[in-house]
Amino acid sequence: MPSIKRNFLCSLNKSFVLLVYCCSIRTSASNSEKSQKCKLSENDGICKSIYECPKSLNDWKQNVSSVVYCSEEDQIVCCENEQSQTTLRKSEKKCLEYLKYTFEQTQNLPEDPEEDDLEISFLDRCGISAQQYSIVGGEDASLREYPHMAAIGDNTLENFIHWFCAGSIISEYFVITAAHCIFTNKQVNGNMISPKIVKLGALNVDIQESTVEIYQVEKGIIYPDYRSQFVYNDIGLLKLRTKVQFNINIRPICLAVDKHQNHDQVWAIGWGSYKNASYEGILQKLQLPLVSTKECSKTYNAKRKRLPEGLKDSILCYGAVRGIDTCPGASGGPIQVVNSDIYCSYSLVGVTSAGVRCTEGYPGLFTKVSEYLDWIETTVWG
Repeated sequence: MPSIKRNFLCSLNKSFVLLVYCCSIRTSASNSEKSQKCKLSENDGICKSIYECPKSLNDWKQNVSSVVYCSEEDQIVCCENEQSQTTLRKSEKKCLEYLKYTFEQTQNLPEDPEEDDLEISFLDRCGISAQQYSIVGGEDASLREYPHMAAIGDNTLENFIHWFCAGSIISEYFVITAAHCIFTNKQVNGNMISPKIVKLGALNVDIQESTVEIYQVEKGIIYPDYRSQFVYNDIGLLKLRTKVQFNINIRPICLAVDKHQNHDQVWAIGWGSYKNASYEGILQKLQLPLVSTKECSKTYNAKRKRLPEGLKDSILCYGAVRGIDTCPGASGGPIQVVNSDIYCSYSLVGVTSAGVRCTEGYPGLFTKVSEYLDWIETTVWG
């Protein structure tokens, strides 16, 4: 059997310690064992590298004992056939599939000079912070902490790019955002603006970082029942012209699937500035508390022209703490929670929609993603 090298590297990343795990095997390792049939408790499987088997990779990183090895030494596992995963929605299967982009694959020369095969290393590059405390007024995000974040801009204006909304990458071709970010009805210097480009992998939206990739927008798709004069159904998708190349800095967010779950706290992120303040383009994160429908209705009720039917189940209400709220520039951006089921992942709970008097103690409104899951899955994955 080929030898395996394992080493643990620790690096300090702001307020948390990131554990990096490296597993190296030669490319010829256990070829005889790969692709062999194997047996799981209820289904048949095929022997694969753990990095080619999303469910086993996730179970391993989550310390779940259900991983079945064909060869534990070589990290070859008994991988469940995708057809057996009948209880998962399409978006959940994709969420597992995208987990592999948390790991950076490198090739190294073998220690034995007589060996011809390169050694493959998989480095865990998870950048999600483990911090649980609230951030008053917001805080700078860290590298790879929100690899799904997208800046939406118009590059057809003279001499500059106007970044006016945010979104989240959810697949190789689609970014999810607010419908009002697609049907903007806004002007800059007398010119109508619309989504033309998407910037991915950015921490500072105003500079061209080495992690950044820019993609052209092919078209915007607004939820069919959206009407621009109302807040309802404020959700849409941007289809990109070319396939996004995922890596450790750019990878999709998972979609929340439970319509009945409203989280007590969510994390909001965006490049928007606060009243009379500027963040100089650095991505900000802040924690927002859930506001009950009763309390939220004191601010947003049927008397408002944009909410003639009052608040609906498809609208979430978060914030209502003075100095803690999302602001213009964060429109279309995500509110999310750490996904406890998938390693190093978030679940997209909502899309930033509307608010009043930023940071003055009024709650913000967010479109609830799980209410639109059927439409999203059909449009994105068919």
